[in-house]
Amino acid sequence: MNTTAYLLRYLSGNPRSPLGFMPDSGRRSTFGQLYTPVKYPQEDYAEPPEEWKRSGMTFVKFADPEVYVLLRQDDETFTDSAIAADQADSVDYTINGQKFGGGLGQGSYIFALWANSNDWFTPEGQSVQNQQLLIGDSSPATFYLAQDQLGNWSSGQGDPPMDSKVAFGGGVPLIINGLAYGERNLYRNFPDSLTGAAQVPERGDPGEIFREFLTQRSNAGFPGQNISDLGKSIMAYDLYDNLIIGIQEDDTGNFTLDQLRDYLISLDCVSAISFDGSNSATLVKDDAVLVAPNYIKNRSIPVGIQIRSR
Repeated sequence: MNTTAYLLRYLSGNPRSPLGFMPDSGRRSTFGQLYTPVKYPQEDYAEPPEEWKRSGMTFVKFADPEVYVLLRQDDETFTDSAIAADQADSVDYTINGQKFGGGLGQGSYIFALWANSNDWFTPEGQSVQNQQLLIGDSSPATFYLAQDQLGNWSSGQGDPPMDSKVAFGGGVPLIINGLAYGERNLYRNFPDSLTGAAQVPERGDPGEIFREFLTQRSNAGFPGQNISDLGKSIMAYDLYDNLIIGIQEDDTGNFTLDQLRDYLISLDCVSAISFDGSNSATLVKDDAVLVAPNYIKNRSIPVGIQIRSR
């Protein structure tokens, strides 16, 4: 958990809801309106997932969930594997993960006319659970979200840390550590001393001179998903370490990736990445398929993210 989130939760006396109030314990803190922090068993204050829709896209926010790598089982569809992993004592959501290749070559799905061995398909980006690499190739140009052993979320470029509790690489960045990403670099005003000093890079690394003035960083994977009715699968975390997922069914919805990024910023998201989109986009809630991938993708998606409320 970042320092800001910790302080907000501590001052509010509620480790789940920043700046909310706990029941009156009969004691007042020196902060006046804020109650003295009271420790309750986790099940007493656990919040259910918050689900809503916007512009045809389904969002779910979780406070302190358990997150797992979900591997499609051999000879099963991805949605069947998600349903089989559902736990009766919790609300479970599953989304699809990274882009992948397989079959007779990268991006070829000739063998996916029927459900088959998951070994035939390889994600572009690594998935880690309990400090072990479960699946995926190294993908140093892509981005990851990772949770450490203490429950803190982080993000960055390259392969996820191998000491993570859970981590997912291979993502297209929307926001990374507060910096927006898009199709090109955008900058705030330069000081007079830099005006005309050098050509300002529109794409790619702007270099040391201009990096500190960035308000948006370009990413080569962004344009391919910046289409309003393209299926989307995203995961983010906000200032308070709440986890947020968003799924848009293919050929529906109105979110471009630019608009989605800006909406997540309005929700106080610190970092967000996009996984495999188009007709791979999948959302399963418990034993119900809310957004289904197409026939071929359902028999070839190798990995997903399962998020379980406590």
